[in-house]
Amino acid sequence: MKFFGYILFILGIILSSIFAAPEKPLWGYFFLFIFFAIIGAFLVRFDKRSRSLTIGKDTEEESVTEISLYICLNSIIQKTIKLSKLIKNSGLNNIDIKKDIKEIQEIIKYFIDYQYILQDRHGIKNISHLYSSFAGGERYLLRAWSALVDGYIDEMNNSLKQSADRFINTSEILKDIIKID
Repeated sequence: MKFFGYILFILGIILSSIFAAPEKPLWGYFFLFIFFAIIGAFLVRFDKRSRSLTIGKDTEEESVTEISLYICLNSIIQKTIKLSKLIKNSGLNNIDIKKDIKEIQEIIKYFIDYQYILQDRHGIKNISHLYSSFAGGERYLLRAWSALVDGYIDEMNNSLKQSADRFINTSEILKDIIKID
């Protein structure tokens, strides 16, 4: 349905512009194809919305998704703390920090992908608080990356610690939302 929606949208836009371009536009056809483009946009939007509502619909699958997000977040925390300790203990020569930060960023993408599913299940207020805290952790992680590139080791280490603190706070918020003891 999503593919059909995209086709309908693209054809609607192209054909409506063709019929509006001549000296004497054919407004009837123009509006007809604009209508098709709008229908296509609704089909694409409806398909995305219905998928986000059906993933994890039953209770068992819902709790598996939420627990896997909790585990994912704890993995981010552990990797951030481990990276900070490695830098403090062994310096920059012994580890590939860029690779480790990119690995953390890949896990972050997974966590971000489930934002709308959590929002549908728990409400926008809870999830906005969760992702606000999460964004702080991600921001400090990017700051650590920037400090690494610029050669400011102390700033990088402080940013990694701040990032870990924000992710720990996010973990506590997620525990409260999904009610993990």
